[in-house]
Amino acid sequence: MSTRAASTGRSAHDYVLRVRAGATYEQLRTVRVNDEAAPLLVDGAHFTGFVAVRYLNFAGVTPAMDAALAGAAHAGAAASPPPSPAPSAALPTPAAQAPAAAAQPPAALDADAAAPPSPSRSSCASSLSGAPRSHAAATPDAAPTAAAAAASPAAAASDDARPIRNPASDYFRGRNRRYSIMLQGRFRRRWAGDDLIFGVDMATPMRTPPATSVAIRIAKWLDPAIEADLDCPTPYIYSPIVSSMNSLAVYRPADMPAVADGSITDSPAIAPPPAPVSVASAARSLGSLLLGRSSSKSLPAVQPAADADNAASQPDAPRNAGPGMPSIDIGPWAFASRRVPESTALLFPDPAKRPVLPTYEKRKRHFADLAKRNAVVFSPDNVYCMDFYDAYFDFNTVSVRLPGFSLNAFRYWDGQPLRYVAMSRDRSAIFFVVTFELVERSKYGDLAELDAVAETAADLEPEPEPPAPLPIEIDGVPETPAVYE
Repeated sequence: MSTRAASTGRSAHDYVLRVRAGATYEQLRTVRVNDEAAPLLVDGAHFTGFVAVRYLNFAGVTPAMDAALAGAAHAGAAASPPPSPAPSAALPTPAAQAPAAAAQPPAALDADAAAPPSPSRSSCASSLSGAPRSHAAATPDAAPTAAAAAASPAAAASDDARPIRNPASDYFRGRNRRYSIMLQGRFRRRWAGDDLIFGVDMATPMRTPPATSVAIRIAKWLDPAIEADLDCPTPYIYSPIVSSMNSLAVYRPADMPAVADGSITDSPAIAPPPAPVSVASAARSLGSLLLGRSSSKSLPAVQPAADADNAASQPDAPRNAGPGMPSIDIGPWAFASRRVPESTALLFPDPAKRPVLPTYEKRKRHFADLAKRNAVVFSPDNVYCMDFYDAYFDFNTVSVRLPGFSLNAFRYWDGQPLRYVAMSRDRSAIFFVVTFELVERSKYGDLAELDAVAETAADLEPEPEPPAPLPIEIDGVPETPAVYE
């Protein structure tokens, strides 16, 4: 058992899952998990897009719960009498007091939020666009009224406060998945294919189960593009975004309404059957909880592809853009009830040299070559739709579940949030961050509403793994057996 768990005698049941997302590590907001029709908008300096998180049998924290918690903290701070001045101190005039009182920050949501923003500590004190703002006035998670501010999380457990147990669509039915991060958005400048990476990291050092170094060696053998360092102060495992996303589709902004209404038929409605996913992707998605000791080699610093058109090709802002709307045109949210297909033709600048990549496995194999990754372009003129999912880590029980193998990860967990991040390889730009963190259940007071949802809702179970297929040949190239979702 971990040092923290052993010292407190706590178990996984004493914690509850909270998912947050934003444009940087510091600019995070709580996600309404499984609300497929209302994704979170991430609007930062380098990427603008929608983020939707689905989770199987979710019974975690909602934005309304965090709002009630923050509101109660604000109300408590307002009710506290000001400290008496020292007898020897000169009392300031009321006019001098007002600016000082206005400058006081609101009560922090938690201990981490009280710290100054840094790459390893989260803060909700600034907007997704990067402009400073008041936590109570502008953060969507803040309490909107004095009554809501005084309410406890349990008292605020309306339909909005209750977690959505499972998505309305059949996203999980017939598929071996436990959670998904789905995105639709545009990059603010042009990037070469190998310049963009995606993966998981932690803000503090980690401990790993014995003998799990084998997992990372297998992952690197299956996917040579994976880079990892689990011995550094901020452990990570990343791979190129062009090959790490389980589904990837690229469209023109003008095409997004047709994608949303199904007129473009390469975006089918969510329904079975399953599609193949690699063991390397599974190992990467488990990130810092599964993987063992690896090479201390750090990621090479690669300069982003230079492009004289970058300054001139900034995406256009949509008409009538206002609060809560994207600052650039990314089209309507298209994947509330549709899955992201494989449609990568617009990655290739030269139509005559576009390969046929109809599946994730073919795309991953194609982009294992560095030269082929650098031959594609992520353009600010296109909308990139992506889906990343994992079938193996269960935050509800804090365990890793592989075929024929289960690991109690709580024994090795020290409380660090698991941070999925997309960034440039040289670290000059962060595009989006999605964190999965376990927070103390007692922090939210009476969670009877969560327990009621967990007891009354019909749980779903991931579909069992089908037998491994026999090796076949496609276009004269031997296909290795795939692991299915």
